[in-house]
Formats: sequence, C-alpha cells, structure tokens
Amino acid sequence: MADEVKEFLNYINLDIEIQVFVTPINFSSLDRLVNALTSVKHERLLVLYCDNLIPSNVAQKLSTFSGNTFVVQKRTEGNISISEMGATYISPNRSSKTKYVELGYFLISRCEVMNNYEINLSLVSLLILISKRTPFLWLEIEEYYSLSNFEQALLSNKNSKILYLDRDGIICSKPPSRTYVLDKFSYQLEEKNINGLTELAKNGYLFVVCTNQPAVGLGLISTEQLKDIHRSICLELIKKKVHILNFATCEHSWVDECQCRKPKPGLLLESKLQFKMLSKSSKPIYIGDQMSDREAAESAGFQPILVNNSTLEDAFDSILDAVDIIQANNYVEK
Repeated sequence: MADEVKEFLNYINLDIEIQVFVTPINFSSLDRLVNALTSVKHERLLVLYCDNLIPSNVAQKLSTFSGNTFVVQKRTEGNISISEMGATYISPNRSSKTKYVELGYFLISRCEVMNNYEINLSLVSLLILISKRTPFLWLEIEEYYSLSNFEQALLSNKNSKILYLDRDGIICSKPPSRTYVLDKFSYQLEEKNINGLTELAKNGYLFVVCTNQPAVGLGLISTEQLKDIHRSICLELIKKKVHILNFATCEHSWVDECQCRKPKPGLLLESKLQFKMLSKSSKPIYIGDQMSDREAAESAGFQPILVNNSTLEDAFDSILDAVDIIQANNYVEK
C-alpha cells in the first residue's frame, strides 16, 4: 500500500509537500505519529485520519485557532465534554452523558505529543491525558463523512453525476482486431475523448468504465496485470482531474458464453446497481464505439452514445463533440 500511495502522490499536483512514513504493522496510531515527528519539526500539527472527509474550509478556520483544538460534531452519544473551560476528551467509549464526538481532525502541539508519549500509550489515551489537564479549544461542524468503506465514499460524492464508458476506442486507442493491451506501456490515450472527459469532470462528472477484456480469459495476461494497466490509466487521468470510480471488466473470452460480455447487458446492469446512488437519471448514459456497446446499453436500460466510429452515421467524432448532449442528458438518435 505504501508504494501505491507514493505512486499516487507522484502523479497529482499539489502545492504542499507530502512525506510518506512506513512503519511496522504492529505500530499504534500514536507510535506512527511519533515516528513521523522525528523527521517533521513543525511545532503545530494538524492531525487527521485518512478515512474521514472534512469540508475543505475547516482547515482554514482552524488556522485562526492559537491552541490545541478538536473538530467536533454533536451526536446522541459522545465522548467529548464541552464547557466554558473548553473541550475535554472523557473516554474512549461513547455515552449519552456527553453529546459531542471528536472527528479525528485536530490541532495539537508537537511538544505536547513528544513530552507525554509513552510506549503502549494509545493516541486516544494521550488526548484524554492532555485535554483533562488543559481543555482544548473546539470547532463544531455539521457536514462530515466517514470513508470507511466504498459505499460511504460514494455517499460523500452524492452531488456528483456519473457517466459510464467503454475502455478501448473511448479512453484508449483501440488495438487491431484480436490483439490486446498486455501491459501498462502498450496503451495510448484517445486525447480528444480525454479532453471531453476533462470538460465533463469540471462540471461534476465521475466515471465508471465497463469493458470486455478477453485477454485474461485467453491466458494472455493475468487479472493482476490487467489491474496494473487500469491503475496506470487512472493515475494518468487523475493528472487531468478525471476520476474513474471503477473498472468493471468481463475477463471471459467469447467462447465462454457468459452473461457479462457485451453485447449482453450483465456488466452494465451490475455497474448501474452498484452506483445507483449517484445516478441523476433512471436511464444513465453509456458511451461506446461499437454496435455491441449500443446493444448492451439498450438492453440494460442505458442511453447509448456512440463516438469515434466513422462507419456509423449517428456516431459523434469524439466525446468532446458530445459534451453538450451528455450534460443535457436528452440524447436522441439522429
């Protein structure tokens, strides 16, 4: 996982420096924090848990606070006591006697952490110890999402729109018939289509790819090698602010007679169900370049849009040429 995080950070453009520290698996959260602090010398620390999504303006608000500060939310049961003195972490366990929870997003001084650190002390125990001695400042927020699983991550994007795509001929150039992309160095992005996806992403679109990849079923590549190709595509598109939520893939060959290989609708039906919370239409759009894509889309209850196929009269030249139609979501065949 550490290597994947580093690879991801190498691809995204941020105005801040990010260092990745790798620790033994048996380290506690506090052990990992203290290990990082041996290299990070800043006195004020903003500590956050990676599976929590906090509104982006909260960090800006926290910059006005001068001391240790909890970000809290009101609940029916909590473990943070709020008084005129400040916010105190009462217990690791929640109780109806306290009405606030700490959201894993807090300001604390480096000295407080290092001076109170002991082996086998947990991060929560450290916060209890420090805040009982000197209560923290606190900032209450209402909007917050836990990203502890994929469904929660989707919920945090509930205002986004979703678009379904084929891979070869849409995101990547289509290989010649019965040849395949076998490694991450062998594909080429379809730039005009990618430009269209970039425009759509600016307007809140996220993307799901539904693609036949029989090279796996034919024994030419493994599932892991296919995932490596898709990971590489994702990282390239992230640089362009285009985010792929999933590659739904039929790995069977045509001789397997499965229900997921297009033009059968199984792959699209499964994806539509998985991402239904992001659908703004009962008939989402699927973009492909072949008649088999149209057939699968229509069978699965999608609106098909075909691009990049000069043999079809109603096909658009590229996704970029179809942006307005896609956003209107009222595509009618010519």
